[in-house]
Amino acid sequence: MAMNPVKLMQIKATIAGVERRHPNLRKFFEAVGREELREGTILELKVQTPEGKKLVSNVKLTKEDEKLISELLKNKDTLL
Repeated sequence: MAMNPVKLMQIKATIAGVERRHPNLRKFFEAVGREELREGTILELKVQTPEGKKLVSNVKLTKEDEKLISELLKNKDTLL
């Protein structure tokens, strides 16, 4: 399945906007990536709404997840 080049440019512009508004976010993900995410690592996501409602979820990485993350990190420059 081919990516629409116009859509790809829109996604890149959106990502650039997020990076301008939240410059530490990329640094965080780069630091996490350097930690060699591997099988058994637990990723946790916490969201708190402006009203104070909290949602939390976590996943324990499997060998398959490790392979996917490794491929994404190797190809990050060509993906976006």
